[in-house]
Amino acid sequence: MRILAILFNLLLIGVVIFLLAKEGVPEGNELLLVIPMIFAPIFSLIAIFGAKGDNWLSLYLKRKALEEKQKIDQLTGNKD
Repeated sequence: MRILAILFNLLLIGVVIFLLAKEGVPEGNELLLVIPMIFAPIFSLIAIFGAKGDNWLSLYLKRKALEEKQKIDQLTGNKD
C-alpha cells in the first residue's frame, strides 16, 4: 500500500510538471487549483518517508496519552 501511495504521488507530480511545461503557469482562479496539486503530493511523500518508527508526532501523542493515564490513576487512587 505504501509503494502504491508513493507511485501515485510521483505520478501526480509528473502530470503537474508536464501540464505546467505544456500550458504554462495558470492565472487567476486556476492557480488556486494548481497550488494544492503541487504541494499535496510533496507533503504526502514527506509524511510517507518520515513515518518510520517513532517520529516526533507519535512520541508526543504517546507521551500525552501516558500523562492522561497517570492523572486518571492518581484521581482514582490506583497506584500500580
